[in-house]
Parts: sequence; structure tokens; C-alpha cells
Amino acid sequence: MSRGNIIALLVALFLGVVVGRYGVPDSIEESTISEEQQRKSRDKVTDTEKTTKKETITREIERPDGTKEKVTETREDTTVGRRTEVSEKEKGQKNVETSREVSYGSGFSISALAGASVTNTPFALVYGVAASKPVLGPISVGVFGLSSGVLGVSAGLTF
Repeated sequence: MSRGNIIALLVALFLGVVVGRYGVPDSIEESTISEEQQRKSRDKVTDTEKTTKKETITREIERPDGTKEKVTETREDTTVGRRTEVSEKEKGQKNVETSREVSYGSGFSISALAGASVTNTPFALVYGVAASKPVLGPISVGVFGLSSGVLGVSAGLTF
């Protein structure tokens, strides 16, 4: 394997780790709000029907003595019919609202540093502070400062 192939393999491996691990958000919150409105209406219809049947009967009665008597009889028959119809209707309306919140961590970190100088024989104590923030997936950049007066820029990779 040549040196170019090894570098291409390492870059592909690095990109695979970045996509696989950091392509996923920290948390996903989904909420669904359902609102249902029901409206009922009631209709009442009443029909009244009045039927009058009038019958007039005229009879002529002849008596044995020869007198004739005319009798008119009127019969009136009234029928009242009532019909009531009740209908209920329901109308429903449903509103559904769905929201999705995807959050990624801020990733900003501040660190305290402490160490000892191994090049000097008295092992002088060195301390400092560092701050870093991810810029692209697992890659982060930051700054640091030490008590020895050293200031610097850092680049890092999170596993």
C-alpha cells in the first residue's frame, strides 16, 4: 500500500466516524396536540293535521197517519293528527398540531490545566486554563493559557 492510499483510508475512516457518531442529534422531542370540537344540533319539527269529516243525512219518515217528517242529521267527525320528528346532528372538527424539536448539544467546554515541568530539575508547577468548542462534528478548536506565559490555540478530536 502506498502512502496516498493509507491517507485516503484514514480520511475515509475519519469521515465515517464523524457521520456515524455525530450525525445524530442529542435529543428529539415530538409532541402532538389534538383538539376536537363537537357541535350538536337538535331540530324538532311538529306537523299538526286536522281532518274534519262532515256527513249530512236527510231522511224522510212517513208515519202511518200519512204525515211526512223530514229529519236532517249532521255528523261531524274531527280527527287531529300530530307528528313530531326530532333529528340530532353532530358535527365534529379535529385539529392536530405536531411539533418536532431537535436539539444538538452546545459542546462548549472550559478546562483547568495543571502540570509540572520535566525539563527543569526542581519540577516547577505549571497551571492554566483552556476553552474549546466543537466546530464540525467531533472536531473542536480552542485557546489555552498557562502560568508560564504561554498562550496557544488548540485543535481536538472527540471520540
